[in-house]
This record gives sequence, C-alpha cells and structure tokens, in this order.
Amino acid sequence: MPPNDALVKANAAINKALQLDENIAEAHVTKAGLMRMDPEGSDREYRRALELNPNQGIGHMRYAQFLFNQRKLEEAVTHARRAVELDPTSPVAHISYGFMLAMSRDAEGAAAQYIKALELQPDQVIARFNIANVYAQKHMFKEALAEFDRIAEKDRILGTLGRAYVYANSKKRDAMRQELSKLDKESPMRVGPLNVVALCGMVGDKGTAFDLLDKDRSGAICAGAVEVRS
Repeated sequence: MPPNDALVKANAAINKALQLDENIAEAHVTKAGLMRMDPEGSDREYRRALELNPNQGIGHMRYAQFLFNQRKLEEAVTHARRAVELDPTSPVAHISYGFMLAMSRDAEGAAAQYIKALELQPDQVIARFNIANVYAQKHMFKEALAEFDRIAEKDRILGTLGRAYVYANSKKRDAMRQELSKLDKESPMRVGPLNVVALCGMVGDKGTAFDLLDKDRSGAICAGAVEVRS
C-alpha cells in the first residue's frame, strides 16, 4: 500500500473512532502524530489528549518530541521528564528524556538517563550509542570506544562509524582512517557521506574524505548516501 494511501486510511480510522467517542486520549495522540503538515492542529490534539488523561506517559513523550521539533526545548524537557515519572520502566522514555537533556547541554543528566535505559534493556543500541557520544564529547575516549565496541557486536557499521568519531574527536587521524577503511569491506551497506566528510573535517583530513566518497559510482551521493560494495 502506498504511504499516502496508508496515511489516509489511518486518518479515517482515527476520525471515526473519535466520532464514536471524542474522549479517547490515545486516539488524540495518534491523530496528532498523523498531522505532520499541520503543527497547530497537532499541538491542539496533543493538548486535548493530555487534558483527557494527564497521566498518559506516551502522550507526554510524543508531545515532548513534537515540541522539540518546534524548537520549544524547555517545554519539551518538561514533558519528557513527566513521561519518565509516569512510566519509569520504559527504556524509550528514558532515552527521549536523555536526548532532551543532551540538547539542553546537560551531559551528566543525559548520561544518567541513558544508563537507566540500559539497566532496563541492556541490548538497547540507541541508548548505548547516545551514551557513547556523551563520553566522547566529555573526552572520556576509553569509555566511548568500549561502548562502540559493544554496539559493533550488533551493528558493525554503526560501531565502526562510532569508533571513527571517537578517534576524530581525539585528533587521532591514522586511527580514524583505519576505521573508515573498514567500511568498504562490508557488503552491502550504505554510509552517509556527510558522516564521512564531518569526521575527516574534524582532523583536517580532506584526502580521506574524497577517497571514500570517490568509491561511489552510482550517483547515490546526490541522494544523500554512498553505497559501498566489496
């Protein structure tokens, strides 16, 4: 089913549910998420959902994400915190709150939330990736590399890019090059070219960036991705 058709059907189903009972908070949350091209309408639906059920954790979490996209970070943090208070056993809620804290430049608070998410779900790759980035930003490079090694056990490409980021952040050009050189040994995979350019730019290594990007022969770079084949 084409995405647009699926969206139309989803909207129709939600609207029908609300016609039968306008007081279903969860339906308002779902409808808000479908109104991507109407931020005012989406905001109105989220507020209505939380008015009907202020103790709905997922409602606060999704509203926080919406508010962040609307560049309302302070409000987003408030709702993300409330989501964690209402659903403290949700790894996703802790990750969302951690992200909001990270965007607020509260690295310590963000790390604490990611650690809690990992306590609840040790195989949570997003939480591990985020805390590895926090470690790298704090120049805790040994800890960051250890986390990216664990990520690589489940997602080798993500782990490799993470290690390259740590080495770039610590100005270890040769080590970064070595990590990036592994990328064309995997098959198949896709590597965002901006990731490569940014990493190499951190250590002033234009040569490696152009060498890697030159591997693309399909024109995919114009679409925002480089396909590397062994």
